[in-house]
Amino acid sequence: MIDEKYIEQVLDRADIVDVIGGYVELKRRGSNYEACCPIHQEKTPSFKVNPVRGIWHCFGCHKGGNVISFIMEHETMNYPEAIYFLAKKYGIEIEEEQQPSPEQQQARMKRESMFIINAKCAEFFVQNLQRKDAEVARSYIKGRWGKEYAEEMQIGFAPDDWNTLYNFADKAGLSIDLMIELKLLKQNEVKGNIYDFYRNRIMIPIRDRYRHIIGFTARDISGIEGTPKYLNSAESDIYSKSNSIFGIDVAIRQAAKEDRFYCVEGAPDVMRLQRIFVNNAIASLGSAWTKEQFEQLKKYATKLCFLPDADPPKRDEQYGTGIASVMKNGLLAMQCGFAVSVKEIPLGEANSKNDPDTYCTDKPKFDILEEEDFITWYARYIFKTAVTTEDKSTAIGTICRMVAMLRDDIKESMYLDKLQESYKNKNLWKSAINQAKQQIKSKQVLDQGKKIDRDLYSRYGFYEEYNAYYVISTNGGSPVQWSNFTMLPMFHIRDSLLPKRLYKIKNQNNQEEIIEMKQEDLVSLSKFKQKVEGLGNYIWLATEKELTKLKMFLYEQTETATEITQLGWQRKGFYAFGNGAFDTEWHPVDEYGIVRLKSGNYYLPGSSMIYRDDVKLFQFERKFIHTNYSAVTMRDYAEKLIKVFGDNAKIGICFLLATLFRDIIVGQTKSFPILNLFGPKGSGKSELGHSLMSFFIIKNTPPNIQNATIAAMGDLVAQCANALVHIDEYKNTIDLDKREFLKGLWDGTGRSRMNMDRDKKREITSVDCGVILSV
Repeated sequence: MIDEKYIEQVLDRADIVDVIGGYVELKRRGSNYEACCPIHQEKTPSFKVNPVRGIWHCFGCHKGGNVISFIMEHETMNYPEAIYFLAKKYGIEIEEEQQPSPEQQQARMKRESMFIINAKCAEFFVQNLQRKDAEVARSYIKGRWGKEYAEEMQIGFAPDDWNTLYNFADKAGLSIDLMIELKLLKQNEVKGNIYDFYRNRIMIPIRDRYRHIIGFTARDISGIEGTPKYLNSAESDIYSKSNSIFGIDVAIRQAAKEDRFYCVEGAPDVMRLQRIFVNNAIASLGSAWTKEQFEQLKKYATKLCFLPDADPPKRDEQYGTGIASVMKNGLLAMQCGFAVSVKEIPLGEANSKNDPDTYCTDKPKFDILEEEDFITWYARYIFKTAVTTEDKSTAIGTICRMVAMLRDDIKESMYLDKLQESYKNKNLWKSAINQAKQQIKSKQVLDQGKKIDRDLYSRYGFYEEYNAYYVISTNGGSPVQWSNFTMLPMFHIRDSLLPKRLYKIKNQNNQEEIIEMKQEDLVSLSKFKQKVEGLGNYIWLATEKELTKLKMFLYEQTETATEITQLGWQRKGFYAFGNGAFDTEWHPVDEYGIVRLKSGNYYLPGSSMIYRDDVKLFQFERKFIHTNYSAVTMRDYAEKLIKVFGDNAKIGICFLLATLFRDIIVGQTKSFPILNLFGPKGSGKSELGHSLMSFFIIKNTPPNIQNATIAAMGDLVAQCANALVHIDEYKNTIDLDKREFLKGLWDGTGRSRMNMDRDKKREITSVDCGVILSV
């Protein structure tokens, strides 16, 4: 997994003309470049490169994308390989990321699956434009955006049908569950039938910074009254309305060059402006922008120019919807540190609604729109409706707070002159600006500290402030500091021999760690200090007496959980994987390794962020995980297995099913068979073992019985219950001790060992799994 900052660097530095020009001779045609496609054979040039947008598209083979996707196509590389290829070319050093945790790996796999599904569906929607019933859609798209631009942007069509997309997805083997989560499909809550969510709509892809399709905005063409004009994708792991920005994939290059984004309301407005070469246009896909969206934009530009829709005010409204939205959004943008301006569009004929899509039919019409500073524009509108003294006072206060945000005396003086055009009282403006500055300064002081928690102090004798523990000085002097960190109690891990506690520890530099403490670490002051100081800059300054007070507080706040030491079937009635548990439904583990069930809380340390960077620990637990990305049913898998391995597969499947109920079977038989896979070399015995193990283990590598120790194999078979374990490379020549070990697997007695990591007593390792033994 490559960190996004390196992908950003590749996209910023890799010149698309330079990269593609290394494979084919590009000829300039206006603002674009063209050539015969280097991906498929053609005689007439249909391959175009747009350096401003940073994209390419072939109108012959209908492929396109950014510089990364070109390398993927031309060099037949996957996404990470293409990034490494371009990074090397442009001297970008990519640091290897540490081994991802099971939950990180699962989240990445899910996101990648969603990207693939959206890409496949976008291609399907484009193909639908060739259908006989797509005439209205083709005419609408051609008239509004033009055929070439529509193809470049992959604008498609969802027909007026209930199961066209579902049938395509089923045939293509796409995950129906993920498509329902993405809201491409919908399931009837009563009948349970699945149907297409988008019907009779123009499908416009929404892309992220890296040109992954993260969702769709769908325009209705039915004309039926009451039907929403636009529908956007549902919130998902890859699409969030509060974070996603339409047009960002195209806008960044020009925005960075001009140090400015043009912010509009809807996708059609962006598409219109980008068609007329205002490529740094973006939209929030809704009237309200968010702080999260503005934080993204700050990486590329410091200025925002809003183009509000021109709406005549409705009855009892002071402003049209577009103006009201920009008044709110512009204020938030200023609070986020942007220099903000406005380009206002005139109303249409007979005071009708107008927007950038309908008005900006060419670049000159856009250019002649007057650009005005947001503060003076805001003042002009707010004073139109400020009638009472209270209204005017509120307006002046809001405007002056914006001026105070600038922190620039020269700009402040210039605004002071301009604002008198709205309200002629220079001294009043000056006084109000000074008052706003003082309010900002006071708020900063309040934000930096927080009031003492009096209840905490009265019960335990200390309080928290600035990520540290303090006590009020008895002589009235400065507070006495106990530590340079605070601890957030998370879980007490119950165990008769080795109880543990999980804490989130955070110091005054805002460095944060999750710490697992044994009971002995909390009993002794020296061991406590050794444990916390071993993490880094975490220092306890007080004595053992104060530590006892802190423990009283921490213990009262702590939930309890039970550590799962053996995966698979649990006596409490659920099946534990390394990344969660299944009772009647799936319960994923959280980032701290805790899974919450009706029967209680359980701790899976292999999924805890405490051990995320330690690749040597919990190797089995990180492979024994649950995923749900396969669209293949158990029946289909069994049929394919039988087709390849014949009757051997039937026996293997029966053994798999018996293993799932091993605890019940051995309650009656007292022993459980070993599945022996014998046969000549190349007969597929090991592969059958791998195929059966894939129900439990990702990338199974069975131990070689020839060179594995009995202790290691004993630990292996003890790690799971009602699940499979695979041991490979059996030979009749193995030594007597290993034969006795295999006999113990049959009768379930396991092996005797000295428990060195717990209470140093002799114990018998359990055998609760089904064992596959291959030659």
